[in-house]
This record gives sequence, C-alpha cells and structure tokens, in this order.
Amino acid sequence: MRPLFRARNGALWYGIYGGIGASFGYWLQGVDQRQMAVINARRDRLLEKRRKAAEREGGIHMGTPRQLKEDGTVATL
Repeated sequence: MRPLFRARNGALWYGIYGGIGASFGYWLQGVDQRQMAVINARRDRLLEKRRKAAEREGGIHMGTPRQLKEDGTVATL
C-alpha cells in the first residue's frame, strides 16, 4: 500500500490525522448518547401516556412485556 505522506515527518502527520479522527469519534459518541437519552425520554413519556389512557378507557393492549422493556422501540396499540 502506498503511504499517504512522505517518509520525512510522516509519523507526525499520521499522528495528527489519527488524533483528529479520534476526537471526531469521541464527539460523535457524545452525540449518540444525547440522542439516545432524548429518544428514551420520549418513549417513557409515550408509554406513560398510553398507560394512563388504558386505565381511563379500560385496558387497551400496550404491547408485550418485551416490547415495553426493549431499547429503541415503543409498544404498539
């Protein structure tokens, strides 16, 4: 494989390139964590709303126990 940078100071450039890539990955991981927190909060609010509606209307099916506990999904009516 042909190197991207010349042999002179090549280690320096590969280190800089790797550092930039690592910092971007770290930032992207934080974005993912914040996004999952928002999605989980919305899911919990929706499930609570459906639970209250089920109590009020007398037992609407809120999904299987697996659907209620599964990450990233919401129960279906």
